[in-house]
Amino acid sequence: MPVNEGQFFIGYNGMDAPFSNLYPIGFDAPVLTAEGHPVQHFNSVEQYFQYNKAVQAGDDQTAFAILQTTDGQELRNL
Repeated sequence: MPVNEGQFFIGYNGMDAPFSNLYPIGFDAPVLTAEGHPVQHFNSVEQYFQYNKAVQAGDDQTAFAILQTTDGQELRNL
C-alpha cells in the first residue's frame, strides 16, 4: 500500500494555502516606529514580516511600498 493512500495533506505554499505566510488574512499588529508602537493593518503574515524587516533595516521607502501591495511574490521582491 502506498504511504500516502488514504491520507489528506494541506499544502502551505501560495496564497490559497491557509498555513502559508502569503495567505490573505487581515490583522492589526503593533509596529516599531520612532513615535512608539502604533497599530498597523497587514493583509498577510508575509506583509508583516517584510514590513518589519524593512523597518529594522531603516528602509522607510521599501516599508511604505510593502504596505501598498498585497501580492505575496511582489512583497518578496521588494
